[in-house]
Amino acid sequence: MKRTFMMTILSMLLAMLMMLGALAENATLAEVAAQNINLDEITGQLVIDSAGVYTLSGTLAGGVVVDPGEGDVTLVLNGATIESADTAGIAAISGDALTIVLAEGTENAVSDGGSDDDYDAAIYSAVALTFDGAGALTVNGNNQEGISTENADMTFNGGVFTVTSQDDGINAGGDDGGLITFNGGEFTINSSGDGIDSNAAAVFNGGAIYVVGSAAGGDAGIDTDDGYTIYGGSIIAIGTDMIETPTGDTTQTTLALSLEDTIEEGSAIVLADADGNAVAEFTALQSFRTLIVSSDALTAGSYTLYADGEAVSVDGANSVEITDTVTSVGSMGFGPGGMGPDGAFGPDGMEPPEGMGQPGAFNPDGMGPDGDMTPPDGMERPELPDGMQGEPPAFGGPEADNEAN
Repeated sequence: MKRTFMMTILSMLLAMLMMLGALAENATLAEVAAQNINLDEITGQLVIDSAGVYTLSGTLAGGVVVDPGEGDVTLVLNGATIESADTAGIAAISGDALTIVLAEGTENAVSDGGSDDDYDAAIYSAVALTFDGAGALTVNGNNQEGISTENADMTFNGGVFTVTSQDDGINAGGDDGGLITFNGGEFTINSSGDGIDSNAAAVFNGGAIYVVGSAAGGDAGIDTDDGYTIYGGSIIAIGTDMIETPTGDTTQTTLALSLEDTIEEGSAIVLADADGNAVAEFTALQSFRTLIVSSDALTAGSYTLYADGEAVSVDGANSVEITDTVTSVGSMGFGPGGMGPDGAFGPDGMEPPEGMGQPGAFNPDGMGPDGDMTPPDGMERPELPDGMQGEPPAFGGPEADNEAN
């Protein structure tokens, strides 16, 4: 009996030594400790300076700074409201990665304030940023972006997001940008810049996404430097005078339209198939002229776009035929960076190289966009393509007053 007892004690000690050895190799006890923080008890700014898991609840009239130096930090938003008057609501300025988990059944909100160009978003991260969970998050980018990373990747796995912003809604900025990946979640993004913008690329694997680019012009629903690819999900993206279609690697049927006339804010929009079944419907949160719809409900065939019950014309027709995985219809330029309807070439209206004409739609009365060029002798005029003419979409280093460590 005594020997058995001693063996049990030795086994327990050995297990504890092995656990401590593993912690010494990977992290300290403090780094893996979970903490529950009531934001109602915090005055000013909260700085998290150690890796670990932190559950935030309550209301904070100040920002949360994530600055552990190294290691991963997870913030579980469990009914949290974070409102900064001077800078980002959440700013991750060091560490290896930040994960924000939205606790199921909770409503959360993050807002920025002031004019801080260093942390230019309601949620800003200089490290890889991931969103998880099944809760709801309202993001108010009162300064510039809604959610932004700097030379870091961004991944959305779940959650219900409502994002409004004075500039881009979701942005992966910096010289190298970052890959934005959508695996799941529901999104309503209403921006005064590009809706989704990456200086690198974006991938859509899942999720229900309704994204709006600024009606003021020069912005798009989706804008990337290196292209974006759609493998799944339900996507509606609207803009004004810029449009970028997905890459050739896209596998989900996608329709891109450049409209002849502007559709006004507040219009009820329906994209219906030849049998009159709605495959996408939404309310225009801003006026728009470009539209991208991607869904597994889209297949080859004829579709009509309706605004407040009236068919919308594209290239003089009231319906459009989907024939390819990505079908583009309309007079505006398509491709990475987008092109404007008035001859702006490429991103930001860059002029074409010397000797190269501005892009534009062929006019029935001539070859050029102004209809004043006739084709050379023996060359026929090109045929015009046939084509049709805030509710979520429906588819068939600041100083700290407080520290957590």
